[in-house]
Amino acid sequence: MSLNNPLFCPPRVAGERKEAGWGYPQIPAGRSLHPSFLENEKMKKTYSAKAAELDPQWYVIDAEGQVLGRLASQIAQILRGKHKPTYTPHMPCGDFVVVINADKIAVTGRRLDQKIYYRHSQYPGGLKKATLRQTLEGRFPERALQHAVRGMVMHNRLGAVLMDHLKIYAGAEHPHAAQKPVTWTGPEALLKKPVQTTETTDAVSAEDAE
Repeated sequence: MSLNNPLFCPPRVAGERKEAGWGYPQIPAGRSLHPSFLENEKMKKTYSAKAAELDPQWYVIDAEGQVLGRLASQIAQILRGKHKPTYTPHMPCGDFVVVINADKIAVTGRRLDQKIYYRHSQYPGGLKKATLRQTLEGRFPERALQHAVRGMVMHNRLGAVLMDHLKIYAGAEHPHAAQKPVTWTGPEALLKKPVQTTETTDAVSAEDAE
């Protein structure tokens, strides 16, 4: 670096650090700091949401035909609040999510029979297991999606608060109409692909023929 550079800071010995102001560039006589340096030195504050500033919204998601893992990851992001510019790591700044038709969730491959859920009663010989198919056809089909989302949020008290913001129902009805939830229209990975009708298929075939 050239000595003519106004930001050049020559080496200092230990005795000069305190007098010259250690940590700041030494300004030669007759020179001043460049305006761009002063602008970059301004303190940049990071926004941190307060409890009184949280304004959670309510969203409803239809799980019919949605892939279990992809849907669970998207729900975890909404609960966490990662889709908001006001995201604060230590605050529950996410939104409420209402999931309907959880019993009609879809999976890829043969996971309906290959995926197994284990639980133990803490007594000798108390290990129990159930496949995903048995879970969806059982008394509590919503537990499959709840288990997937629970594994994608933090495992502490904040994660427990976030899970309280998730409402999952096996049928098409939910008791949260008073909260006026709106349909979540997030990334394309969550949106259903449009079903091709006969007219659309014929139109695509004609374009390919041309």
